[in-house]
Amino acid sequence: TLNAANLAGAGTLRAQAQIGSTAVSGSIGYAAIPAPPSPPTLTLTLTNAAGATVNSISAGAPATVKATLRDGTGAAVSGAVVTFSTDATLGSISPSATALTNASGVATVTLNAATLQTVGAGSLSATSQVGSAAVSGTTNFAVELAAVVVSTPDFGVATLSAFGTTSVKVTVTLLNGVRVPTPLNVNFSS
Repeated sequence: TLNAANLAGAGTLRAQAQIGSTAVSGSIGYAAIPAPPSPPTLTLTLTNAAGATVNSISAGAPATVKATLRDGTGAAVSGAVVTFSTDATLGSISPSATALTNASGVATVTLNAATLQTVGAGSLSATSQVGSAAVSGTTNFAVELAAVVVSTPDFGVATLSAFGTTSVKVTVTLLNGVRVPTPLNVNFSS
């Protein structure tokens, strides 16, 4: 077996053998052509606040998006601009739709649910450039309905007479204690 590894060039392969009392030899010319380099890659992963890999988000539970850019040899590409995009009716990217890769070849952004009531599934895409090669990556995600907590009602008066009126106040928060960022209708009945 003749292994040229990644070397290019030409040469002659010579062989000799002794068969009984007869010496035999031969040669053949060869050309070694290295394998073409592998294409660069852009891999996307979503993680939650604890660093666990996830594939869903909701209001109050965004995902950190890490785009890892590697060249054809598998080496990290630092200082490259990565551009992210998704369906705006499902999610938004913050703080910006572009990020620069660090020394490890990783660009980081946050994927947020579009609204408190958003549900569905979609794709997050990223693109970049390694030399003259365009590279892209995609991952799918789901947007789940946010779980909310409604506080105990606070009544304007302690005792209410028949046919009387009073104000009722509740606080609506996400499970993590953050107040709901958008107005929300709350219905009361007695």
